[in-house]
Amino acid sequence: MKKTLARALVSAPVIGALTLSLALGVAFASSAENVQTGAGSSNTNTVDLDNELNIDRENNADVDNHGDVTNDSGSNEANKNNGDVDTETGDTDVDAEVVNELNASGLEDEIEFGDFDFDGTNDTTGADSDNHNTATLDNEVNLDVESNADVENTLDIDQFTGFNEANKNNGDVDTGTGDAEAEVTIENTLNSDGSGSLAAGAQIDVGGFGDVDVEFTNEQTGADSSNTNTADVTNELNVDVENNADVENHVDVTNNTGSNEANKNNGDVETDTGDASADIEVENTINQGTEITLGTSGDVDFDGANDTTGADSDNHNLLTVDNETNVDVENNADVENTADVDNTTGFNEANKNNGNVDTSTGDASTTISFTNTVN
Repeated sequence: MKKTLARALVSAPVIGALTLSLALGVAFASSAENVQTGAGSSNTNTVDLDNELNIDRENNADVDNHGDVTNDSGSNEANKNNGDVDTETGDTDVDAEVVNELNASGLEDEIEFGDFDFDGTNDTTGADSDNHNTATLDNEVNLDVESNADVENTLDIDQFTGFNEANKNNGDVDTGTGDAEAEVTIENTLNSDGSGSLAAGAQIDVGGFGDVDVEFTNEQTGADSSNTNTADVTNELNVDVENNADVENHVDVTNNTGSNEANKNNGDVETDTGDASADIEVENTINQGTEITLGTSGDVDFDGANDTTGADSDNHNLLTVDNETNVDVENNADVENTADVDNTTGFNEANKNNGNVDTSTGDASTTISFTNTVN
């Protein structure tokens, strides 16, 4: 018995992978002082540090897989022969596998905000003098990650071992058809890392905001003087993650081992059809979460002193710390799975024969499994 075999494997590669390790605002350490300033003088120390990081990551994947398979070992004719007819068709077998792994790793980040250490001193300042120490630290991180996957898988499988004719023969007719078996596997891993637990869109680990250690002193300030120590620390983290997936899986399987004819023969007729089976498995793993780990805010240690200040003087020690985190995660998935299976071992004809008729049909079985793990 001959066997017709078709195998198809379609695999789309991993698209997109970016790993970053960021230490933003490496430890800031500085000191400023105004000491023994003259009467009526103006003395200013200013430190201004701005760190800004913008990351825009976009993964786009558009995949179409189309498979059309026809296996035919049947469709045989043996008519009007002066003798016995023996027809035996081979098996047909299709093993189709489609594997798509798209946008498997969008962004892997480790972000650290450095420490801030600043000492400011106004010491022995002159009458009517202006003395200022100012430090400003501004850290801003903007992460924008977008993963888009559009996948269409279409498989059309037709297998025939039947559709055989043996009519008007002057003898016995024996028809045996082979099995028709189709096995289809479709695996889509989209905007996910494949483990089903971590996200492809973004795996972001924020170690936390750094420690702040500030020491300010206004000491022995002059009459009518203005003495100010100011520190302003701002840390801002903005994370925007969007995963979009549009998936269509369409499988159409037709297996036919029957539909045989044996009519008007002058003899016995025996028909034995093969089994027809279809095993379809579709698994979609889509937008499997975005993992963002946020550390705690750092310690703030502030020591401010106004000591032995002059008459009518203004003495100020000011510290402002602003930590802001904004996280926006959006997952969208549109999934359509369809399977149309037609297994036939019957529809056999044996009419108006001059002899015994024996018809035996094979088994017809279908297994369909859809598994969707989405968002």
